[in-house]
Amino acid sequence: MPSGELLDRWHIFERRAVDWASQAASWTGEFFDCKSKLFRVSIDGGSTVDGGRTEPNASTSLIGLTMKRCGLKSWTLRHPAWDSLEAKITASAQALVSFPTSSVLPLRSFGVLPLFSTSYLAAWMPHCLPPGDLVSNPAYVISLRRIICELFDLTAHNTFGPYRKSMHPFLLCNVMRALRTLQSILNEAHGNLTPTLTEALRNGDALVESLGSTDDDRINKDEFAQAIKLGSVEFDDHLAKHGLANVLTQMIHFIELTADNDLLAEFANLNRPNGRAADPASLAYAMQILAEINPRSHMAVLMQGLQLLLRVVSQGSFLPGQPFHSDSKGRALFVPSIEIANIAISIFVDHLREAATEELMAQIIDKTTEIQDLLLDQCNEFEIQTEEGRRAIGGWCSDRAPSLRRIDSWVTVQVLEFFVNRLNLLRWSKRASVFSEYNVRSYSDCRPPWEKVQDPDEGHLQSQVKKVIWDAVAASTRQSAPVFLLYGPPGTSKTTLATALAAEKKWDLILLSPSDFVADSLDRIELRSRKIFKDLMMVDKCVILMDEMDSLFRDRRAFRNSPGTIIEYIIPALLPKLQDLREYAMTREIAIFYVTNYLEAIDSAISRGGRMDNRLLILPYSRDARTKVAKAIHAEVEGSAESLKILNEVLEGMPCNLVYRDVENLVKIASSGATRERLLEIAKSSGIGPEVYDPDQRPEAYKEFCWFAARLTNQEINEKSISSKTDAQQFLVRCMAAIQNKPEFGSWSNQMTRWQELLNHR
Repeated sequence: MPSGELLDRWHIFERRAVDWASQAASWTGEFFDCKSKLFRVSIDGGSTVDGGRTEPNASTSLIGLTMKRCGLKSWTLRHPAWDSLEAKITASAQALVSFPTSSVLPLRSFGVLPLFSTSYLAAWMPHCLPPGDLVSNPAYVISLRRIICELFDLTAHNTFGPYRKSMHPFLLCNVMRALRTLQSILNEAHGNLTPTLTEALRNGDALVESLGSTDDDRINKDEFAQAIKLGSVEFDDHLAKHGLANVLTQMIHFIELTADNDLLAEFANLNRPNGRAADPASLAYAMQILAEINPRSHMAVLMQGLQLLLRVVSQGSFLPGQPFHSDSKGRALFVPSIEIANIAISIFVDHLREAATEELMAQIIDKTTEIQDLLLDQCNEFEIQTEEGRRAIGGWCSDRAPSLRRIDSWVTVQVLEFFVNRLNLLRWSKRASVFSEYNVRSYSDCRPPWEKVQDPDEGHLQSQVKKVIWDAVAASTRQSAPVFLLYGPPGTSKTTLATALAAEKKWDLILLSPSDFVADSLDRIELRSRKIFKDLMMVDKCVILMDEMDSLFRDRRAFRNSPGTIIEYIIPALLPKLQDLREYAMTREIAIFYVTNYLEAIDSAISRGGRMDNRLLILPYSRDARTKVAKAIHAEVEGSAESLKILNEVLEGMPCNLVYRDVENLVKIASSGATRERLLEIAKSSGIGPEVYDPDQRPEAYKEFCWFAARLTNQEINEKSISSKTDAQQFLVRCMAAIQNKPEFGSWSNQMTRWQELLNHR
């Protein structure tokens, strides 16, 4: 695996990616036109940006779509510039649909309804309108009809021979994304929107009328009618015969077959004598189609395609290949290198990383480093004129039309996506390296599911532990770190809470114990601790569980009357490491659990806030929680109604000292036909016993025992209830009164008396 020096280098790369992603987000936001609430396509150096009103354009849609992809990957990039950009995108989505249909549609710059910008619009508008309004919006319906008609025309020539009619994979991919978005909307609506949208798609005359009576001579209505196949009986009949849902499924399947064929053709051509060089854009977008539709079925060709892409990148850029659009004026549009780079990284991280060799992982990091270095070299910065005066701005332009005096919004936002993708690549690479050295459990192997873990505090006024944990982990803006000290008697599912959270969040689980810290011998524990904490601050999207850490975090007061040991001196060394890990967790998708059965044995400097923000006492089930657990287990074993009745009667009179394994055992015995008397006998010998809270062995645990006594006797308690030993004595008197004349509480009543005697003499 990579050396420590290489991990440090990757960590430096990661910090640089974060900085440049934030910068790219800030610069992308600069393209926002406050008057129209849309994004400008480009800005030239020295120009005045507040002079005119920006019209709807493909860049506005592309920026929105790109940021949607970035937002799924970049929780840890919360930054004022990021938040500002997201707010501007939301405003642009609302503004876009307020324009007339003839303005929203791409009808001028590159011809009437060019497929690339029409596809962007069809994919972005579902994020601008609720589904009910979307399916009757003329601009959206026209965009859909345009791309569906184009695909319908292609399917008539689907022989896949050498003379087949084709579509550039770049266009095919963007069409596919628009159709899959629509497919998802219709599925979520359970078919309720399909008739309305089908009727709108077939009503071509109404679509033409939606353009209005514009006198703009740049809009050629004849070309418009031709683009949407107005009057095509064949298309309308096909839609009516097969239904929109089936047509979408057929077309997406056709796109998958076409992309697979395109990819194999690229591979075959390279093996022919005098074969042409690979077309990176066609290769990349064919791969992206397969990766989005059905990655599992195409893993082999995706891996082969990625290796080929890495071979053809040269000094940080890719050859242009074939244009994806050309018009009657002789203008041609090419896929920029940055889009190809983004596909290469995202396919590796999302689909191929588990199967990748160390060599491939190192290669893709090295190649993307070359791309990053070129991007930083090609970054343009200049001054522009605004109403407030001159100010500096920066960004990137397409490497297919380079200029030192222009920046393009649609390229700048894709550079932002590149840094987000590279950030995830570096984080995953560090993660893979760290995971190889520790006991790690995949989230898919973590049990039980979060929703099946019963909160033990059900029905009580105190904070319920599941809610506290979830709120701390899921908070978008954190006031405290998702770092938890779980304590309480053995068997109360403390570890289960951590594993269930890992399953729910789909974060892998790192399991650590004191043995990991002394793996290199007791004398080297400080060096080993330094490495462990450094490794933990290399990963994210994981749950870290440090179990049974009492011996390592032991209270230094325990060493006062004994000869010094190395453990005594490790606590001061651990304190800054714990604090650093806590600060790291504040900005990462991570949760850290320290688990102990003996809170009083842990050094107070470790357990306080600032290192462990959430101290949670995990007790046996409350009455309400116990009833729910018993009912759920009883349903799983398919017990009879009579056995459930007997079980509930027995549990009703029992102390609240039962944990999951006790309830599970009682349910199974009840379901096997045991009598009430037999079940009661077993229940009395089950659960956590008084010996767990022996006052002679654990005199400092009196507060925890009061909370346990409250649970046993179903008494309410809060943090202010037990502020002193006198409070503890008085509270135990109340608990004893509640269980007076209840023989099933006899041993616990005796233990409460012992605690009172101890507290009275201390």
